[in-house]
Amino acid sequence: MSFHIPELFGGVVAFTKEQFSTVNGYSNMYFAGGEDDLYERLKAKQINVKRWAPEISRFTMLSHKKETPNQERFKLLETFKERMDRDGLISLDYKILSTDLLPLYTRVLVDVEP
Repeated sequence: MSFHIPELFGGVVAFTKEQFSTVNGYSNMYFAGGEDDLYERLKAKQINVKRWAPEISRFTMLSHKKETPNQERFKLLETFKERMDRDGLISLDYKILSTDLLPLYTRVLVDVEP
């Protein structure tokens, strides 16, 4: 099965620490569907999205139950600019449990209910 939408954003994405901090991470207002908000944050901060060729950037998604998107997500998306500097990493209470430096990325395990 071949599935390709060049404008789709989400699934597996990679950031530098600076990029993720610049956009204040993901919004904390979504339960499923927050990728569109994150994409708008990237555009607002003029951070370009690099899309690698499918030959080197494929992944297989594990089977999972599809979550029901937040019905308010489109209303939330309209207000991302007003929220982006106060809703995200800066407003998230978390504790870093471990950090693993790997060849292509750093895996950070956190507890979001410390």
